[in-house]
Amino acid sequence: MNLTHARSSHAFLWVIAGWVAVAAMGLAIIGTVARGHAAPSVRGGSPPLPTYSQPFVNEQETTVAAAQAAVGFTVPMPNAAAANPGNLTQTWLDNDQPQVALEFDGGKLTIMMGPASYQDPTTEFKTFIAENNATDSVENVNGQPALVIQPGTDAPKSNPAWVEFDQNGTDINIVSESYGTDTLLAVANSMLQSSQQQ
Repeated sequence: MNLTHARSSHAFLWVIAGWVAVAAMGLAIIGTVARGHAAPSVRGGSPPLPTYSQPFVNEQETTVAAAQAAVGFTVPMPNAAAANPGNLTQTWLDNDQPQVALEFDGGKLTIMMGPASYQDPTTEFKTFIAENNATDSVENVNGQPALVIQPGTDAPKSNPAWVEFDQNGTDINIVSESYGTDTLLAVANSMLQSSQQQ
Protein backbone atom coordinates (compact mmCIF):
# COMPACT_ATOMS: atom_id res chain seq x y z
CA MET A 1 0.00 0.00 0.00
CA ASN A 2 1.37 3.44 -0.83
CA LEU A 3 0.87 6.91 0.55
CA THR A 4 -2.43 7.18 -1.29
CA HIS A 5 -3.90 5.07 1.52
CA ALA A 6 -4.14 8.34 3.06
CA ARG A 7 -4.90 9.89 6.35
CA SER A 8 -8.51 8.82 5.82
CA SER A 9 -9.45 9.43 9.43
CA HIS A 10 -8.34 13.02 9.08
CA ALA A 11 -9.96 16.10 7.70
CA PHE A 12 -7.46 16.32 4.85
CA LEU A 13 -8.47 13.35 2.75
CA TRP A 14 -9.12 15.83 -0.07
CA VAL A 15 -5.40 16.17 -0.75
CA ILE A 16 -4.91 12.46 -1.29
CA ALA A 17 -8.24 12.10 -3.08
CA GLY A 18 -7.07 14.77 -5.49
CA TRP A 19 -3.79 12.94 -6.09
CA VAL A 20 -5.60 9.64 -6.69
CA ALA A 21 -8.14 11.16 -9.08
CA VAL A 22 -5.45 12.97 -11.04
CA ALA A 23 -3.24 9.89 -11.24
CA ALA A 24 -6.19 7.88 -12.53
CA MET A 25 -6.81 10.45 -15.25
CA GLY A 26 -3.15 10.64 -16.19
CA LEU A 27 -2.88 14.36 -15.46
CA ALA A 28 0.28 16.01 -14.16
CA ILE A 29 -1.08 17.91 -11.16
CA ILE A 30 2.24 18.02 -9.35
CA GLY A 31 3.92 20.15 -12.00
CA THR A 32 0.86 22.36 -12.27
CA VAL A 33 0.57 22.90 -8.53
CA ALA A 34 4.27 23.62 -8.20
CA ARG A 35 3.82 26.52 -10.62
CA GLY A 36 0.89 27.82 -8.55
CA HIS A 37 -1.81 27.25 -11.15
CA ALA A 38 -5.17 25.68 -10.47
CA ALA A 39 -5.47 21.97 -11.05
CA PRO A 40 -7.07 20.77 -14.26
CA SER A 41 -10.77 20.14 -13.92
CA VAL A 42 -12.34 16.74 -14.16
CA ARG A 43 -14.28 15.83 -17.30
CA GLY A 44 -18.02 16.39 -17.25
CA GLY A 45 -17.98 19.85 -15.73
CA SER A 46 -17.08 18.77 -12.20
CA PRO A 47 -15.38 21.35 -10.00
CA PRO A 48 -11.59 21.59 -10.18
CA LEU A 49 -9.60 19.32 -7.94
CA PRO A 50 -7.96 20.90 -4.89
CA THR A 51 -4.39 22.13 -5.17
CA TYR A 52 -1.98 23.55 -2.63
CA SER A 53 -2.80 27.03 -3.91
CA GLN A 54 -6.56 26.45 -3.65
CA PRO A 55 -6.88 23.58 -1.20
CA PHE A 56 -10.63 23.12 -0.72
CA VAL A 57 -13.32 22.22 -3.22
CA ASN A 58 -15.80 24.68 -1.70
CA GLU A 59 -13.55 27.43 -0.41
CA GLN A 60 -13.53 31.14 0.15
CA GLU A 61 -10.61 33.49 0.48
CA THR A 62 -10.59 35.22 3.85
CA THR A 63 -8.34 36.64 6.56
CA VAL A 64 -6.72 34.75 9.42
CA ALA A 65 -8.90 36.56 11.97
CA ALA A 66 -12.11 35.86 10.03
CA ALA A 67 -11.13 32.21 9.52
CA GLN A 68 -10.43 31.79 13.21
CA ALA A 69 -13.80 33.30 14.11
CA ALA A 70 -15.57 31.00 11.63
CA VAL A 71 -13.97 27.72 12.71
CA GLY A 72 -13.93 28.35 16.45
CA PHE A 73 -10.36 27.23 17.12
CA THR A 74 -7.06 29.09 17.31
CA VAL A 75 -5.33 29.44 13.94
CA PRO A 76 -1.64 29.57 14.92
CA MET A 77 0.69 31.62 12.75
CA PRO A 78 4.23 30.37 12.08
CA ASN A 79 7.23 32.63 12.49
CA ALA A 80 9.98 30.95 10.47
CA ALA A 81 11.93 32.03 7.39
CA ALA A 82 9.82 29.87 5.04
CA ALA A 83 6.46 30.81 6.57
CA ASN A 84 5.63 33.94 8.55
CA PRO A 85 3.08 36.78 8.52
CA GLY A 86 5.25 38.72 6.05
CA ASN A 87 5.05 36.08 3.31
CA LEU A 88 1.46 34.88 3.85
CA THR A 89 -0.03 34.74 0.36
CA GLN A 90 -3.61 33.54 0.92
CA THR A 91 -5.91 32.35 3.69
CA TRP A 92 -8.64 29.90 2.74
CA LEU A 93 -11.72 28.75 4.64
CA ASP A 94 -13.55 25.55 3.77
CA ASN A 95 -17.26 26.33 3.45
CA ASP A 96 -18.22 22.70 4.14
CA GLN A 97 -16.09 21.82 7.19
CA PRO A 98 -14.21 23.72 9.93
CA GLN A 99 -10.91 23.77 8.06
CA VAL A 100 -8.43 26.54 7.31
CA ALA A 101 -5.46 26.66 4.94
CA LEU A 102 -2.64 29.20 4.97
CA GLU A 103 -0.55 29.54 1.81
CA PHE A 104 2.92 31.06 2.11
CA ASP A 105 5.50 32.39 -0.32
CA GLY A 106 3.36 32.15 -3.44
CA GLY A 107 2.33 28.55 -2.76
CA LYS A 108 5.71 27.10 -1.83
CA LEU A 109 4.36 25.99 1.55
CA THR A 110 0.81 25.35 2.75
CA ILE A 111 -0.47 24.78 6.27
CA MET A 112 -3.85 23.07 6.61
CA MET A 113 -5.68 22.64 9.89
CA GLY A 114 -8.93 21.37 11.33
CA PRO A 115 -10.25 19.54 14.39
CA ALA A 116 -8.31 16.35 15.14
CA SER A 117 -10.37 13.19 14.71
CA TYR A 118 -8.02 10.98 16.75
CA GLN A 119 -7.51 10.64 20.51
CA ASP A 120 -3.79 9.88 20.60
CA PRO A 121 -1.49 11.43 17.97
CA THR A 122 1.41 9.02 18.55
CA THR A 123 -0.79 5.95 18.06
CA GLU A 124 -2.44 7.50 15.02
CA PHE A 125 0.89 8.37 13.40
CA LYS A 126 2.41 4.95 14.12
CA THR A 127 -0.64 3.28 12.59
CA PHE A 128 -0.24 5.40 9.47
CA ILE A 129 3.46 4.45 9.23
CA ALA A 130 2.64 0.74 9.55
CA GLU A 131 0.08 0.95 6.73
CA ASN A 132 2.16 2.94 4.23
CA ASN A 133 5.46 2.49 2.46
CA ALA A 134 6.69 6.08 2.27
CA THR A 135 9.75 7.02 4.30
CA ASP A 136 8.18 8.42 7.42
CA SER A 137 8.78 8.62 11.14
CA VAL A 138 7.39 10.01 14.37
CA GLU A 139 9.58 12.82 15.66
CA ASN A 140 9.28 15.38 18.43
CA VAL A 141 8.46 19.03 17.84
CA ASN A 142 8.79 20.98 21.08
CA GLY A 143 7.90 17.82 22.98
CA GLN A 144 4.88 17.02 20.77
CA PRO A 145 4.78 13.96 18.47
CA ALA A 146 4.88 14.81 14.78
CA LEU A 147 4.46 12.61 11.73
CA VAL A 148 7.25 13.40 9.27
CA ILE A 149 6.96 12.12 5.68
CA GLN A 150 10.01 12.48 3.44
CA PRO A 151 9.26 13.80 -0.09
CA GLY A 152 9.31 11.52 -3.13
CA THR A 153 9.23 8.28 -1.14
CA ASP A 154 5.76 6.88 -1.81
CA ALA A 155 5.23 4.22 -4.51
CA PRO A 156 5.00 6.71 -7.43
CA LYS A 157 7.80 8.84 -5.88
CA SER A 158 5.62 11.95 -6.11
CA ASN A 159 4.53 12.84 -2.58
CA PRO A 160 5.46 16.22 -1.09
CA ALA A 161 7.30 16.77 2.16
CA TRP A 162 4.76 16.58 4.97
CA VAL A 163 4.75 17.25 8.73
CA GLU A 164 1.64 16.67 10.82
CA PHE A 165 1.10 17.31 14.51
CA ASP A 166 -1.65 17.96 17.02
CA GLN A 167 -1.89 21.28 18.81
CA ASN A 168 -4.54 21.40 21.52
CA GLY A 169 -6.96 19.25 19.53
CA THR A 170 -6.25 20.87 16.16
CA ASP A 171 -4.68 18.64 13.51
CA ILE A 172 -2.05 20.70 11.68
CA ASN A 173 -0.49 19.61 8.38
CA ILE A 174 2.46 21.43 6.80
CA VAL A 175 3.03 20.48 3.17
CA SER A 176 5.56 21.59 0.57
CA GLU A 177 6.94 20.53 -2.78
CA SER A 178 9.62 23.23 -2.55
CA TYR A 179 11.06 22.63 0.92
CA GLY A 180 12.28 19.52 2.73
CA THR A 181 11.16 18.18 6.07
CA ASP A 182 13.84 20.07 8.02
CA THR A 183 12.28 23.36 6.90
CA LEU A 184 8.78 22.08 7.66
CA LEU A 185 9.89 21.01 11.15
CA ALA A 186 11.30 24.51 11.74
CA VAL A 187 7.91 25.94 10.75
CA ALA A 188 6.14 23.51 13.10
CA ASN A 189 8.48 24.45 15.95
CA SER A 190 7.79 28.14 15.38
CA MET A 191 4.02 27.53 15.52
CA LEU A 192 4.26 25.66 18.81
CA GLN A 193 6.60 28.27 20.30
CA SER A 194 4.30 31.13 19.27
CA SER A 195 1.33 29.32 20.79
CA GLN A 196 3.15 28.70 24.08
CA GLN A 197 4.06 32.37 24.37
CA GLN A 198 0.44 33.55 24.05
